[in-house]
Amino acid sequence: MKLIPDNLTASIRDLQQRPDVAKVLLAMEYLNPLPKCHLANPKHVLILDTETSGLNAEENHLIEIAGVLVPFDIETGDIFAPTLEFCELQDLPDGEVLSPLITKVTGITSEDIKGKLIDQAAVIRAFEQADLVVSHNATFDRPFVEKGCEFLGQLLHKPWACTLADINWKELIDTPSASLAVIANYSPVQPFFYSAHRALTDCHALTHALFQVNNAFNTPILKELYDSANNNVVEIYAVSAPYEAKNLLSAQGFKWNDGTMHPNIKAWSKIIDKTSAQGQEDISMLHEKVFGSRPAKLAAKIKTKGNRFSRLTAIEQSDRLVSFNLAALHQECLANPATQPMSADENTKTEQTAQNKFKF
Repeated sequence: MKLIPDNLTASIRDLQQRPDVAKVLLAMEYLNPLPKCHLANPKHVLILDTETSGLNAEENHLIEIAGVLVPFDIETGDIFAPTLEFCELQDLPDGEVLSPLITKVTGITSEDIKGKLIDQAAVIRAFEQADLVVSHNATFDRPFVEKGCEFLGQLLHKPWACTLADINWKELIDTPSASLAVIANYSPVQPFFYSAHRALTDCHALTHALFQVNNAFNTPILKELYDSANNNVVEIYAVSAPYEAKNLLSAQGFKWNDGTMHPNIKAWSKIIDKTSAQGQEDISMLHEKVFGSRPAKLAAKIKTKGNRFSRLTAIEQSDRLVSFNLAALHQECLANPATQPMSADENTKTEQTAQNKFKF
C-alpha cells in the first residue's frame, strides 16, 4: 500500500464529498489494506487468473498463472488479506511464437517467457490450502489450468466458482459492465483503477472488489460461493432446435456444444433453474419461440456446481444425463410461477437438489 501525498489528501476528500461534481478513482496501490486474518481455522479461496497465447484451450497455451490465497470467516463471511500469492510465467512449446496481439493486450513479450517454467511447488502449495478456486471467467481459466498444470493431479478436481457468472454485479453495484476493470471503478467504498493487464494484478483487483462489496452491503460473497459449490445445477440441451433459432438462443445466453465433449451432444445449452424468473423465461422461450409449442424431447445434464467449466473427462463423466418433455415442463412453470425477481444468475442461491427441482 502506498500513502497518498499530504498535499493531495484534502483535495481528494473534498471531491469525494461532491459526487455531483466528480468521481474519484484511486490507483489500486493506494487503497486501504485488507485486515489480517485473526482466525485459528479460516476457510480459504484461491483467487486465480491466467494469461494465455490465445482464446482456445485446445490449441493455445498458458503463458502466465497467478493466484492469491484469501482467508474468510465461514460464519460471518468476513474477508481478510491474502496469506500467500504466486505468479509464474511459462514458455511456449518449441516452434510456437507469441502473437503481437497477445503482447499488446497483456504486456507479456516473447523475451519475458523465454525459457521460463512454472514453479510447480508454488502452485501446488496454494491449491493444497484452497477450499475453493475462484476466477473472474472460470469458463476460460479452468480449461487452461487443467491443460497447463497437469502436475496438480487430483488438485485439479477442487471445486471452482466464477465471479463473472455467479455474481449479479449490476444488481449489487449498478455497474454497466461485469468486466473487472469496470467493477473496480464502481466499487462501493473506494472506487479504484489499475493499469497493468497481468494475472497477479487482476487477482488483487478482484480481491479488493469482493472485500468492498462484502463490507459495504454485508453480503458474504465468498461464503455464498463456497456454500453453493456442492449444490446441483441442471444444464438443458435444446436438442434438434431449428437452425434459424441460433441467434435467439445465443441472445438468451445459450452456448453451442459441438459434440466433442461429454455428453457428446451437438446442441445449444444453458444452466437453468426452473424455479427462478430467468429460468422460467428461458423455458417459455424454448417452448413457444424455438419449438413453436410443438412436442419436444430435450436432454438435461445434472452436475455439481463446483464442477462446472471443467473439461476433465473424469469430472464430466460424473454428470447424470436425463431426458424430459419440454411441454410438460412449461406447463409446470405456468402452474408454479416464480416469485423472486429475475437476476443474472440465480443458481448461486442455496437450493434443493436438481433432481427435486426437475421431475423428468
